[in-house]
Amino acid sequence: MPKRRFSTGRRLLVGNQSRPGTIVSVQDQPGELGEFAHQVRLDQDGQTKAVLGCDLQAFPELDEDLALRMRIP
Repeated sequence: MPKRRFSTGRRLLVGNQSRPGTIVSVQDQPGELGEFAHQVRLDQDGQTKAVLGCDLQAFPELDEDLALRMRIP
């Protein structure tokens, strides 16, 4: 299973509580467990925290973004 690595500025949901946030930075290489560490700024309180890719979910999903842009009127 490919490890999740999101780009800087990407909107996403964090953890089991699905808190919205934005990627501030991401490591270039995966850590010891094979996961990429991301610095995420949470919308709720503005705090920045380190989060592994497995605890992040794209908001909206990439496929949804693509489908909306490719829709023909």
